Amino acid sequence: MAVVRNRLTTYAKLVILIFALLVPISVLYTYSNDTTSGVVREEIFESNRKQLVFLASQMDERAEELATLAVLLVQDNIVNDFQYVKDYGRYTEVIRTRTDVVDRLMLQLTANSWIKQISVFAPRAGELESTDRGRIFDAAALTTNVEHGWRYDRASGEFGWFAVEPASMYNEPLKAKLVTEIRFSRSNIEEMLDNYDAGGSRKPFLYRAGDGMIALREDDREIRERVTSLIDEGGGAFFNRTLTYDGKEFLASAVYLPNLDWYVVDYVPLEEVLAPIVRSRNLFYSVLVSLLLFGLVASFILYRNVQLPLRELIRNMQRLKMGDFGTRIDDAPRNEFRFVFERFNSMARQIQDLVEKVYTEKLRSREATLKQLQSQINPHFLYNCLFFIQNRARLGDEQAVEAMALNLGEYYRYTTRHEKQTPLLEEEIRLLENYLVIQQLRLKRIRYEIDVPESMRKLSIPRLLVQPIVENAIVHGLEPKDGEGRIRISGATEDGRCRFTIEDDGVGMTPERLAELRRKLDEPLQEETGCGMWNVNQRLIYLFGADSGLTLSASEGGGCRVTLQWPAEPSSSGEHHREEKAG
Repeated sequence: MAVVRNRLTTYAKLVILIFALLVPISVLYTYSNDTTSGVVREEIFESNRKQLVFLASQMDERAEELATLAVLLVQDNIVNDFQYVKDYGRYTEVIRTRTDVVDRLMLQLTANSWIKQISVFAPRAGELESTDRGRIFDAAALTTNVEHGWRYDRASGEFGWFAVEPASMYNEPLKAKLVTEIRFSRSNIEEMLDNYDAGGSRKPFLYRAGDGMIALREDDREIRERVTSLIDEGGGAFFNRTLTYDGKEFLASAVYLPNLDWYVVDYVPLEEVLAPIVRSRNLFYSVLVSLLLFGLVASFILYRNVQLPLRELIRNMQRLKMGDFGTRIDDAPRNEFRFVFERFNSMARQIQDLVEKVYTEKLRSREATLKQLQSQINPHFLYNCLFFIQNRARLGDEQAVEAMALNLGEYYRYTTRHEKQTPLLEEEIRLLENYLVIQQLRLKRIRYEIDVPESMRKLSIPRLLVQPIVENAIVHGLEPKDGEGRIRISGATEDGRCRFTIEDDGVGMTPERLAELRRKLDEPLQEETGCGMWNVNQRLIYLFGADSGLTLSASEGGGCRVTLQWPAEPSSSGEHHREEKAG
């Protein structure tokens, strides 16, 4: 082992030397790359802020321009005459006034590409003129819609601004002299957003709480909602944050539009902006890894031709020491170790042949021990049953004699049959029913309940495994008890393990006695040790392994609870355990 450690240490030193050369270079470059990325990120933040502020100023200026136009129209002389249209005596004057107002509105509509509709209301006269010739005066709608500032109608996708003359009549528009309304479509906003997103990597949109979003595309809705939730928490006049969504980092910015009372928002994936820096970094790391791999090749040659064969030899020697006599070294290198491996395989093969011979003899010995354990049934049970038949025959109770004889015959026919050493649990349960009926006939005051699922009844178990436990429960628990006694037998399969429980409400035993019995279960059989539970525990361990066996505990009814557990699927663990016990 000393030689192995020295060689392993030499190999480790070679690897450490390579890392000592490359790690400082990697750390220095990583620091430089992080610094560069930080500077670029700051520049990106500032550039994004300036571009978004410029876009916001354009939108807000157009909105302010249209709002000013609405105020100027309500003060225009030609438009101002419209409030007296009902007072004109001549029809020609009415027509001329309406025509002049429409011409003035159409002139403004033509001069400004943003305007979609201009309307002039004369609330006192109940009249309306609009560039939309199909529109009529609606007093209720006018009262509802007139408000300060820009109003967005999501149904039509239009923004509207009302100017009231006099301005004090905003809350009572029907008493105003004139009201002008200018509308523009959201398509104008979308056009500006599209021009801003000419590169394709930006995702601009407008947002206002209560009115939702105006966006070019409907994709990425979840991340837009993440951004708008941050704005709702407190965006202020300018908002600039980074957030992570779906494993990607985004820069989100927002600028408040005071005239429109909306936010213009933009978010851009930082990985696209930083892609050149990331590619440069990845290229450097690729070269660094290539150098590292190239440096490790020389040390790996030493590892493969010396260290690896030596490790394989040691591992197989450890397996041989732990009892795995079938271990062999299959891949022999084409060097001096081939001869060593061949001699090791020859030695292991000879040891395995010797061990198998000894193991076969031990298996035969254990089989004889197992059959001897199965045959240890207390003979006084038969005597009691024969005495019962004799007494009942004297009394002329033929029905009891017949029932006892029938169940006793079934009981002994099963217990004396040895051709099948692992019957189904269902057969063992029928044996228990025969035994319990016999005890009921004898004692009269015993009641029993059996609750075992059908799926568990089809499992195979060793013969006469549970009958000794039931016999102990009756003899030591229920017979000494005054009055009626109950015994409950239940089974369950959970997490690949079977649990079979026998529980009685008999006289029970003290905690000290319980602890003593638990201790004796794992001890060799002695004269003062009870055979029944000890036999069952040892048989479970022999057949299913060390994680199987019998456990004792006090039942809620005051008696004793015995639980048998074993794996539902058979394995070789029991054979390994028997070999260890035999050794």
